[in-house]
Amino acid sequence: MFNKLFSSSKGGLKKKDFQHHADLAVSHQKDGNHMEAVNEFNICLKKRPNDCNICFLRSSSFKELHELDKAIDDLKVAVEYSELDDNKIYDNRYFNMGFESAKQFYADQLKIYERIKMLTKKNNK
Repeated sequence: MFNKLFSSSKGGLKKKDFQHHADLAVSHQKDGNHMEAVNEFNICLKKRPNDCNICFLRSSSFKELHELDKAIDDLKVAVEYSELDDNKIYDNRYFNMGFESAKQFYADQLKIYERIKMLTKKNNK
């Protein structure tokens, strides 16, 4: 079964497999199973390494796992990739939240995560 998942003419996940893993990852997140969510997001990123939304979602799980450096790294990637043409389709979702674009939303989240990291370091001294 594992080999079948990764078989396609382009050597990656098929589109339906990508969506399946993305849905499964989000389901794991909602259930609080963040390690499992990260594993599923990793599978998605093998197929679409430039998917800003998957990077953002994975950062949320890293934050919940108290892996702030990884969460921040994913948010930086999400900000960078949100400008790519194949990610423009996702921008409309953020207008309803009062954000001009996905990039603005991700950048704001990045500031929050960096602040959490700073406060955590301060409190641990």
